[in-house]
Amino acid sequence: MSKRKNDISKLFIAILLMSIFFWVVMVTRYKYVQEDTRFDRLSGNINFLQDNGLWIAPSQKSEEVPTLLKFPEKERLNVSGRGRFSESRFRVTIENNSKWKIDEIDIEVDVYSSTDSTLLTTRYFTDKSLSEFNGTPFTKTKYSGKLPPLTDDQYNKWRIKSIRGHLYSGKHGE
Repeated sequence: MSKRKNDISKLFIAILLMSIFFWVVMVTRYKYVQEDTRFDRLSGNINFLQDNGLWIAPSQKSEEVPTLLKFPEKERLNVSGRGRFSESRFRVTIENNSKWKIDEIDIEVDVYSSTDSTLLTTRYFTDKSLSEFNGTPFTKTKYSGKLPPLTDDQYNKWRIKSIRGHLYSGKHGE
């Protein structure tokens, strides 16, 4: 029985030492070269911080940046969605049934008085498709913008003001 306890103790100590080792390695995994550049000590790669807050290796960067064009009206008619206020953000879910990828979308929100339906203000925001899969044809993508929330005596109507993107050449759904 004591040999078994001894083996269990050794196993526990080994697991504890491995956990400490991995914790130390992960804490010191990245060396920040600049605010937007870091060195991964485990892989030896340099990563760059993107505008969307995600880190990316140079090999993952798209070599060819597509030119953003205004959606043709025929394709624009195949884009729809629904939107709502959620805390201090206006969130829309856009369904893209066009042949184009949405790269940027401008949303316009009109705020009205509930008492007399007077237009109080118009608010705008622009959001981007942050990954290669967001905004692709025949997908639903969520976009949001920080806007002051409505009060109890207000309501809103929103619309897509403009869409910019490019003709999609990838495979759908992959």
